[in-house]
Amino acid sequence: MVVTGEATVYLSRQIPLMPETMKMVKGDINEQAHRVFKNVTAVCNE
Repeated sequence: MVVTGEATVYLSRQIPLMPETMKMVKGDINEQAHRVFKNVTAVCNE
């Protein structure tokens, strides 16, 4: 979820979900964190 307010953007509930399959990334915390930041980047670019 993304909420904007003037100069602030709030991002919440970001999970390591693969958008192509709608399934959670399997793997260690590094792989999951990498997917979360890719998802956050995609949301911010919308």
